[in-house]
Amino acid sequence: YRQLYDPYVFQESIGVPFIMNVGTQDHLYPLESANAFFPALKGSKAFALIENYPHGMGSMKHAINWRAVIHRTFLGRKTPDIRVTSQDLGTQMQVTATVSNNELMQSVALLYATSPSMDFRSSVFRSVAMQESDGAFSATIDKPPSSNKLAYYVELKDARDQAPSYTTSMVTIIE
Repeated sequence: YRQLYDPYVFQESIGVPFIMNVGTQDHLYPLESANAFFPALKGSKAFALIENYPHGMGSMKHAINWRAVIHRTFLGRKTPDIRVTSQDLGTQMQVTATVSNNELMQSVALLYATSPSMDFRSSVFRSVAMQESDGAFSATIDKPPSSNKLAYYVELKDARDQAPSYTTSMVTIIE
């Protein structure tokens, strides 16, 4: 199994543009695995977390994103870049995102979940629209009780030639 499907085995030989779609409830590839693996990959790449989805490739977002890979490979579509910062406001957390290299931005959302442990695979991610101000997008959410962990990421939906694409930041986990 590992020699055929484990992305760590063939990460050095990837030579084409690609997208990595990971379900937030993936039992084989938990959230923190993507954070360790994806940044080390070289070349043209995009990343997307698929909220509340297990292991597999059967969601509409998966299909949309694979079509975007074709557009990036053969039609010169740009891959958006999302940079995320946060500010602790006591009982709340303000998350701010800057986006570059997007085609036609349609929406920016903050997705977040809580868990009593570092395992978020049974957690339900919720979405809140981020508001634009001075070229950045921000949203404020309530922090969980100190006994829970908080995981969040930013999702961008953009389009080119009426073909949407979803790109996300890496997940941030606050202990």
